[in-house]
Amino acid sequence: MLCSRIEPSTTTIASALAACAQLGSLKVGTSIHGYMLRQRIAIETPAQNSLVTMYSKCGYLKQALVVFDMIKSRDVVSSNAIVAGNAQNGHLAMDLHLFYEMRIAHQRPDSITVRHGFS
Repeated sequence: MLCSRIEPSTTTIASALAACAQLGSLKVGTSIHGYMLRQRIAIETPAQNSLVTMYSKCGYLKQALVVFDMIKSRDVVSSNAIVAGNAQNGHLAMDLHLFYEMRIAHQRPDSITVRHGFS
């Protein structure tokens, strides 16, 4: 797309980041993140959620938490992404804290939250 001078949509970027997460491709994922920042692309919540997932699955939980903290319009998918990331990286105490924060923010944890965070 970039070689054809076609600017990717945020949906395309979110999908590419999800693919990086599945493949564990930190190098490509961070390259996409850098592109987003350099181009000053408005990062919508789905793309931010994909960034959280990508960094988490690649073992970079600190970066995942930074992105998560920057999400202004968090939804249950945002919370599920960071809860799953903490669980995958062995940070169960943080999961309990995030679960508490979800409840304070009046977000209803769903079956995915419970399955990924507390299984």
